[in-house]
Amino acid sequence: MKHRKEIDGLRAVAVLPVILFHAGFSTFSGGYVGVDIFFVISGYLITGIILRELQEERFSLLLFYERRARRILPALFLVMIFCMPLAWAWMLPHQLKDFSQSIAAVSLFSSNVLFWLESGYFAAVSDQKPLLHTWSLAVEEQYYLIFPLYIILIWKSHRKYIIHSFILFAILSFLLCEWGWRYYPAANFYLAPFRAWELLAGAICAYLQGRITLRKNSLISLLGIAIILFAIFTFDEETPMPSVYGLLPVGGTVLILIFGSSGTWTANILTLRPLVAIGLISYSAYLWHQPLFAFARILSTLPPGPGIMLTFSFVSLILGGISWKFVEQPFRRQSLSPLTWHSTVFEVSGIAIFTMLILGSIGHLYSNQISGWLLFASDSQKITYKITEKENNRSEPIIDNGSCVFNVQNISKVVLHRILNCSDEYGPGIAVIGDSHAIDLMSTLSSSTEIPFLIGVTRGACRPHTPKEFCQYSAFLDFVRSNEHVFETIIFEQAGFYLLENEFGEEGRRDFFDKYKLDEMIPSYSVSKKNIERNIYYLMNMPNDIKIVWFGPRVEPHISQKILLNRGCDAEYKLRPNQKAVFENLDGYISEKLSRTRIEYVSQIQLMKLDMGHDFMNCDTLYWSDGDHLSTTGEQYFGDRYAEKLIHLATSDER
Repeated sequence: MKHRKEIDGLRAVAVLPVILFHAGFSTFSGGYVGVDIFFVISGYLITGIILRELQEERFSLLLFYERRARRILPALFLVMIFCMPLAWAWMLPHQLKDFSQSIAAVSLFSSNVLFWLESGYFAAVSDQKPLLHTWSLAVEEQYYLIFPLYIILIWKSHRKYIIHSFILFAILSFLLCEWGWRYYPAANFYLAPFRAWELLAGAICAYLQGRITLRKNSLISLLGIAIILFAIFTFDEETPMPSVYGLLPVGGTVLILIFGSSGTWTANILTLRPLVAIGLISYSAYLWHQPLFAFARILSTLPPGPGIMLTFSFVSLILGGISWKFVEQPFRRQSLSPLTWHSTVFEVSGIAIFTMLILGSIGHLYSNQISGWLLFASDSQKITYKITEKENNRSEPIIDNGSCVFNVQNISKVVLHRILNCSDEYGPGIAVIGDSHAIDLMSTLSSSTEIPFLIGVTRGACRPHTPKEFCQYSAFLDFVRSNEHVFETIIFEQAGFYLLENEFGEEGRRDFFDKYKLDEMIPSYSVSKKNIERNIYYLMNMPNDIKIVWFGPRVEPHISQKILLNRGCDAEYKLRPNQKAVFENLDGYISEKLSRTRIEYVSQIQLMKLDMGHDFMNCDTLYWSDGDHLSTTGEQYFGDRYAEKLIHLATSDER
């Protein structure tokens, strides 16, 4: 295909927001859509090359795979090799184990599957995974492996239907992702079938350009840029992707590819030298940025500031330029490459992949024995690590006694049928609803009481004041209003920090607290009145004859594992100055607001009576799994304090 410089500029428009989004700059809250732009571009370029060579009867599958190997593997393996000694020196053993698994998965072009399997609310922090970004490369490689074979097959037998098949598969993939983000958001994000429509959008563009005369149009292509920029600056982490929202960045890219060729205003913008230069190095820059950010976060006790992250953003571009010139270019150009023979390319690639698999396997099997961090850690740090390791590997608890005590994330027909059967057997039961803090409460209730009919409808990141489509608040409310006899008590709990806001009116986040040192004063964050009102509105819509209880927020320590490992298990831990007062103010506000309603309020702060000297950790145990969740031990430990009150809440004699 004729080289289009404007596509290089479009790559820059894709990669810069991705880098700045991963660096933590909230202005680029939708910067992750750069990956979607890359998918469309890849589908366009690869399909165009394949179709043209098939038309000229010179397509070679081996040559195609060789070009892919030359294009992708050298720079990728360079970055992986760079990461290995840093991972050994700085990562905790469990992090080194996860990293080693990713080394093996990247080598097999399946890291998207690995990161999907590792995903979950209690999974390891994603921004500390150096190779997390390779999930998108895996999606593309899986596409490259299958798509050429499909085109060859249909080219020989049903060539005239090739565009129809592209459109059909794109529609099916799009419908799949619309279903997937509602019910299986992690799979929807990482796995190729849910992303295929984005690559196929580019493939359709390539087919149309080769067979239909399309006029250049500056206004339409400028609209494409505007749509992309709109997504970059207005989408955020709450926006489900891929989904119908993805039509904006994907559609914008399509408009540029079709209508924005040389001579248009769009092309004039995208062919500006700085954009073309960044676009040329975009692949290498993309490879470098995540490892730099991840290791910066691993090394720092507190989240790195914007100055540090901006510096590393520039460094990723510099390293990207070096990789492009001295690694990408020589290996891509056969005349300059040491790998001049086709067979040599495959042999060296095979050896490199096998070596990475061996190294990854060693790290996975022996991370505790070979960890450099563990080798140089003090005795106190080793004890602390041993205590915290169990919580780092924690998964969301499975609560199900096989009868009528169980917790679910989704309200399905099977779940509804089971609830109704339990109601017939035991009479009105107890329901717990809320986010991950409600999961803690459900665990405590199920283990410390003997309620025969107790169900939880809880899910991390799900709160009534900002519900997502995959959350079950609406479905649960509809069910309860249609079956008022099923529950006698509904107990609600959610994380407290989401009910706060800063001076700019921004909703609470964990970094409201964990970005401060333990001796730094916490700002007097305000109560988020709108979020509390939304929760009250939701709860007040429950039937009047059901007892509704809001189990209030706890005081949250927000002390990270990195701080624990730095200070040790025998250190004295205290809340930051003003931290307790912030949560007590929130507790008092909710209590006062609910006093004018029929909703009963229970102060968890008063029940817990948190004493950091005794209730946080010691060299035998840790009562908190992270900054705001209780550990398995903590659920039982604090549950003993809650037990009497919880039993009263769960019985009808108080009504």
